[in-house]
Amino acid sequence: MFRLALVAVALFALGADAAFAARSAEQTARASARKRGYTAAQTTCFVPLFVSYAYPSRTGAWIAGPRGRRGDAYRHEAWSRCGVVR
Repeated sequence: MFRLALVAVALFALGADAAFAARSAEQTARASARKRGYTAAQTTCFVPLFVSYAYPSRTGAWIAGPRGRRGDAYRHEAWSRCGVVR
């Protein structure tokens, strides 16, 4: 019985990881905006901006602001267009 419960917990954990990895760039941007407390206007501005810069990492997470010119451009645009600091 204990093994069955342990297997169920392990499968649930794997399913949760798979669901997280399957998130789209837009869903990730919305979750990030909500977590950071952006206003509705900031979120509306930020989501398409994030999507245009985002790419998946090796682990499946979405990255939009890496170090370098591309990341600098993303952060500058997020600040100048949307008024958010990334």
